[in-house]
Amino acid sequence: MTVEERAAILKKQHAAILRSTRLIAQAKGLSDVAVALRHETALYRRRQFTVVIRGSGLDGADIAAIRAKVSGGELPRTIPAKTFYGRGVGEICCACDRVVGKHEIEVEADFDGVAVGIVTTLRFHSDCFREWRKARDAALLQGVAEGPRRHLGA
Repeated sequence: MTVEERAAILKKQHAAILRSTRLIAQAKGLSDVAVALRHETALYRRRQFTVVIRGSGLDGADIAAIRAKVSGGELPRTIPAKTFYGRGVGEICCACDRVVGKHEIEVEADFDGVAVGIVTTLRFHSDCFREWRKARDAALLQGVAEGPRRHLGA
């Protein structure tokens, strides 16, 4: 093998290595684009097939009335010991005084008996429960003493 033949082979080998390096970088870029597209497609599919569950068929909770009940002591300012979410069974929401229908999400909040008197379970629409928690937290931040001021009736 002559020197010129060796030089030609080395030149071809170097060109092949450079081409391989460019192809590897190009393949990595395409792989990154494919991963991003798969992620975007999955998010799109999730959004298309998502079932939105709202807590009540009402136009939302009456925030002012719930805050008044919290500050007036009709609703507790303590954190419930347990909460359960489920389908409504026709009970009255203690925040808005409307029925939680079977098509709505009902939140049952269990409190320790000492904290709220005789009543240990309160029922809310999910929107009303969320607004009650906000009103409770706001009342606690304003320095209002914990616990209701008066006895909750059955």
